[in-house]
Amino acid sequence: LFERPLKLTGALGLRFDTLGQAQVPYDGRDGTLRTDARLRDWHVDLLDAFAWLEAAWKLDSLQFRLGTRLDQFVSYTHSPGPGPERTALASGLHPGLKGGLSWNLPDVVTLSLDYGDGFRSPFAPALVDRQRTPFTRIRTLDLGARRDSASHALAATLFGSHVEDDVFFDHLVARTSYIGPTARFGIGLRGSLRLDDALLLNAHATAAHAVELATNTRLPGFVPLVGRVDAAHHRTFAIGPELLEFHFGLGL
Repeated sequence: LFERPLKLTGALGLRFDTLGQAQVPYDGRDGTLRTDARLRDWHVDLLDAFAWLEAAWKLDSLQFRLGTRLDQFVSYTHSPGPGPERTALASGLHPGLKGGLSWNLPDVVTLSLDYGDGFRSPFAPALVDRQRTPFTRIRTLDLGARRDSASHALAATLFGSHVEDDVFFDHLVARTSYIGPTARFGIGLRGSLRLDDALLLNAHATAAHAVELATNTRLPGFVPLVGRVDAAHHRTFAIGPELLEFHFGLGL
């Protein structure tokens, strides 16, 4: 393209998940738990057939990326009881779009701007009760900076996301509430340090804020700060003509 190479990457995939869930029924009038009732059981089968294609075009230190993903999602939910047996079959086709731009400054930093949209399926009770189709669209935008070397790597990301119809699960009354559109924004910091060929340390922290757009209030149950530290160690031993490799990791 314009005498520059255009790289195309694509894939086809199929994923199947099955899960079970048990939940204590509640009184829909006042939200109190019905502790005298038996657990209500759900069994959910999820099938996702997907295809994606991405094009990447490089112009000197700039790289442009544009891609799409298509998901055919099918879910079958069965609830044997207590009470009447309930089943539901839900399916849908979800097209997704992604795009990005990166600017590489050699030996300094790599800057990137990325957009993507995806979907999230609801909880098992929502599928049984036919409350929503299987898709809730999520849109994200990231602005990042990264620096890599042989001994260390540093990265920072400013991010924002929009969920068109979010949910909140209140575990006190076992009730899922739809709260409309929400937004999340924050910053993520990540660093890694290689002390030698066998020891690698990683640290990551994210600070974020989430709001309900209809009321401009903080999203209930949202954790504003999370972090993680990992250490990985590996050794390779020669036993005759064979190589034996050991891996050990610890995360907090």
